[in-house]
Amino acid sequence: MPIKPCQLLFGYFTLSVAALAHNFSPPLGELEKRALERAPEIEALKQKQVALEESAIAAGQFSDPQLQAGLINLPTDTFSSTQENMTQLKFSLSQAFPRGRSLSLKSEKQQVKARQEGERRNLTKAAIVHALRVDWLELYYLIHAEMILNKARSVFQHLVKVATSTLSSGSGNQHDVLRAQLDLSQIESRLIQLQNDQGAARAKLTRWLGKDVANQLYPHQLPHWDSPSSKESFLASLQKHPALLVAEKSVESAQKDIDLANAAYAPAWSLSTHYSVRQGSTGNPKKRRSDFVGVQLKTELPFFTSNRQDRNAASSRAHYIASKSQKQTTLLNLSREVSTTYTLWQQLSKQYALYRDRLCPESKQYATSTLTAYENNQLDFPTVAKAHDREIMTSLQKLRLQTNLYQARAHLLYLETSK
Repeated sequence: MPIKPCQLLFGYFTLSVAALAHNFSPPLGELEKRALERAPEIEALKQKQVALEESAIAAGQFSDPQLQAGLINLPTDTFSSTQENMTQLKFSLSQAFPRGRSLSLKSEKQQVKARQEGERRNLTKAAIVHALRVDWLELYYLIHAEMILNKARSVFQHLVKVATSTLSSGSGNQHDVLRAQLDLSQIESRLIQLQNDQGAARAKLTRWLGKDVANQLYPHQLPHWDSPSSKESFLASLQKHPALLVAEKSVESAQKDIDLANAAYAPAWSLSTHYSVRQGSTGNPKKRRSDFVGVQLKTELPFFTSNRQDRNAASSRAHYIASKSQKQTTLLNLSREVSTTYTLWQQLSKQYALYRDRLCPESKQYATSTLTAYENNQLDFPTVAKAHDREIMTSLQKLRLQTNLYQARAHLLYLETSK
C-alpha cells in the first residue's frame, strides 16, 4: 500500500519539532544582550567618554604657578655676594590668568564631546542590535527553507515511487520516472546550497555572538514585535535619534570653538611677586642691607589680529556652518530611510498576506488534488510535477516575504531607537 503524502508530511513535521526541541534557540532579546556585552566598540566608546569627562575637569583649571629662584648681579671680579649693593638672592612666584572665559569654555567643549561619545555609544548599540536582528532573521529563513525543501524531498521521493509503480503496471512511461528523479535531484542540490548559505549566515552571527553560540543557534520562532506607528510619528521622533544627537553635539562643539575664538581677542594676564635677599652691610657694619620685595603685572596687547584671531574666528564660524549642514544632512538621510523602509514594510505586508491567505493554501490544495488524480490515472505526470514545484516555490516565496517583512520591521525599530 503506497504511503500518502499527508503521512509523509506529518511524520517529517514530528521529526522537525523533535529536532527543534534539542537545538539552541534562546530568545532574541537574550542574544541582543549578549551581543552588546561582547562588543568591544561599546567599551571603547565608554572609556572615551570617561576620558573626555576627566579632561573637561582638567581643562577648566588654572595653570600651575611658577616658582623661580636665582642669584643676580653677582660681581665677576670677586664673585662675592657681599661686595655690591645690587647682589641679590631672588625668589619669585608668578601665576598666569587666561583670556576671558577661555578656561570654562574649554571645559564646556570637552563636556560636549563627552556627551557626544555617549550618544555615539547609544547609536552603536542600536546599530549592533539591528545588524544582529537582520542576520538572525536571515538564518531563520535559511533553516525554515531547508525544512520546506526537506518536506518537498519526501513528497518527490513518493512521486518517484508512484511513477515507478505506475510504469510497472503498464499504465505509465519511463519519462515520468526520469522527470520525478530529476526534480528530486534538483531539490537535493538546493538543500546543499542552503546548508552552505547557513554556514555563511552563522559566520556573520559569530561577529556578534561568538563561534560556539552561532554554530549551535537554531532560530525557530519569530519575535513578537508590535506593528510600527504612523510614518508621521516616525518622522517627528527623529529629532531624538542618536545619529542626529551625535550631529547636534558637533554643532554645540563648533559653537564653543566660536566662543573660544572670540575670547582670543581678550588679553591674557599674569601676576608675579618676588622677594630679594641681600647680604652685607651699609656703611655702618651693624646695619645690614635691606631686602627687596616687588609685584609685577604682565598683559598681552592684541593689536595685530588680522592674521591670527580674525582667521581663527572665521575658521570656527565656517566649521559651525559645516556642522549645522551635516546635521541637516543626517536628518534628511534618516527621513529618507523612514519613508523608504515604511513603504517597503507596507508593501511586504500586503504581499505576505496574499501568500499566506490565498496563494499558499490554493497551491497546496491544487498539488494535492493533482497527485490524487495522477494516482487514479486521470492526469499526466508533468502536470503533477509542475503543481508540486509551484507549491514549493510558493512556500519559499512566502517564507522570503515573511523574513523580509521582519527585516524591514527591524530597520524601523532601529529608526525609532529614541523611543
